Amino acid sequence: MTEEAADPYFVTLVLSLSSSAMAYLGKVPNPATGKIERDLEQARFSIELLSMLENKTQGRLTDKEHRLLSNVLADLKLNFADEALKGQQTAAKADTSQGNEAVSKPRTGPEIILPPGTGSGKGPEIIKP
Repeated sequence: MTEEAADPYFVTLVLSLSSSAMAYLGKVPNPATGKIERDLEQARFSIELLSMLENKTQGRLTDKEHRLLSNVLADLKLNFADEALKGQQTAAKADTSQGNEAVSKPRTGPEIILPPGTGSGKGPEIIKP
């Protein structure tokens, strides 16, 4: 990694995917509709695209590009975990209010988030169930 300036095309790509993921997480309004919409599968896809980009460009980014991508991914993964947990709590409340306490649904979101440096990656890592 070098101390060069970040490529504006790279920054635009990362921020575009990040904005899409945040809209799918329901954190910002959908730019097309102006409404808050939540689609965790699409959010997961955007996050996985950014993770793939990080893996494929490892060692070839400037310091600024690397920091941007790492920070965006960490922020998105934490927000995804938060939204997945909210979805599980909402589903559990709905089951309880309908008298289905004994019915247990499989977990679909991340189970454990490892802080930077504990896993094989450089940033936070999500361990899926």
